[in-house]
Amino acid sequence: GCRRCSARVVGMRGYLAAQCVVGCEPFPGQLYAVLRLSDVLLHGCELAVSSGQASTLAPDLVEGAWPVLEPQLDMLRTSGMFGDDLEVPDDADAETRLLMTLGRRLVA
Repeated sequence: GCRRCSARVVGMRGYLAAQCVVGCEPFPGQLYAVLRLSDVLLHGCELAVSSGQASTLAPDLVEGAWPVLEPQLDMLRTSGMFGDDLEVPDDADAETRLLMTLGRRLVA
């Protein structure tokens, strides 16, 4: 299925430069990786909050995700998959900046 295929592609050397098919459309590998990364980070946080667990993201994941996600922010925002861009406080930590930029304000 699709999960097995995407896992196989992500394990290939040079997959970020490759085209993959999502649905019936060709999709740049780098963009696909960005979407998968944002899914894991955001939905993982949301599941933790909704189930009463700690929702703090690993700082190294947040720091690694930002340079990959930032160039795609306009596309991500216009896709309708994310909430409105929230005003991020100047003193926000990296996790808060990432989540609020993608329209998430997690409340336990």
